[in-house]
Amino acid sequence: MRNATLTEVLAERFNLLPAAVHDTFSAVLFGRTLAVAVRLGVFESLHMHPQSSESLAAKLGLSTRGTELMLQSLEACEYLEKCSGMYRVTRRAKKWLVRSSPSYLGNFIEYIELLHTHWLSLEETLRDGHPRQTYFETFGAKEWKVYTLGMMDLARLVFPKLSKHIKVPSTSKRLLDLGGSHGFYSIEMCRLHPSLVAEIVDVPQVLSTTREILTGNRMEQRITLVPGNLASLHLEHGKYDIVFAFNILHGFDAETNQRLIRAAAKSLTPQGVVYILDQFVNSASKGIERLLPLMVGLNLMHEVGGDVYTCAEIREMCKKAGLQEVKQHTVGLPGVKLLSARR
Repeated sequence: MRNATLTEVLAERFNLLPAAVHDTFSAVLFGRTLAVAVRLGVFESLHMHPQSSESLAAKLGLSTRGTELMLQSLEACEYLEKCSGMYRVTRRAKKWLVRSSPSYLGNFIEYIELLHTHWLSLEETLRDGHPRQTYFETFGAKEWKVYTLGMMDLARLVFPKLSKHIKVPSTSKRLLDLGGSHGFYSIEMCRLHPSLVAEIVDVPQVLSTTREILTGNRMEQRITLVPGNLASLHLEHGKYDIVFAFNILHGFDAETNQRLIRAAAKSLTPQGVVYILDQFVNSASKGIERLLPLMVGLNLMHEVGGDVYTCAEIREMCKKAGLQEVKQHTVGLPGVKLLSARR
């Protein structure tokens, strides 16, 4: 349990606390509370000016009692601190939940809030083995924008850790970014390598937001957007020096992934490299390292009929697609690995 006292940690270790109650009540309800606080601008308001609960309630149009309970809950989990009746953000909140921070994850938290309502039908998916409706059928323009900006938050977080593993020879000219949605990876690669141009292939629903992001970064001349369905993708052979398949394999079944990796392999130039980033399950790991990929897999199964894989399974797919030198790289995030494989 997060923010547990030493006594509570020991009590849980010896099975003296009903951890299941925490997992199903306080953890879930606090997660919802945190998401609502992000969306309402609680952290932005308190970052600019420490305030009392009464002042913040009046500013946000909330009840005084409800606001006080919310702020006390955020204080209990160390996102806020209270001094002389005034609430202010802590270092934890400044880093992750204040928009001006380079580590801001507020958009992703809003995406998780969107998923909260979807999870109400999880039992149906568990019974059927697939979702009765995917987010392609349930998302509108607003939801797709929340999704795209949320994925960009994660990309900003992980890119500094994985960029050192991505080797770009001076002869490289073309990058293919499969399912690149937000475009962040392509933007950063083009900034680092002036001779590089990129193509982003993704579903049409996200590309209007991608276009705005490219324009804001003045990259619309170097990055091309290609609407497409990754599940039935046809790529030109021998065209790309680098192919990114970042956080997309968990959205498909094994057969589709094998087909996608084979298409990516054939699209490479003779010295080209495929980079695969994903959350991989590992039965030997423990804690969040083991739980997070499983939750990602369960969520993707519920959202689009996806799954979660081991590194060994994806290695085998790469070999069947004719790729060699399959290497695994650690990027310092729980359950997340980067694989690289050559033509």
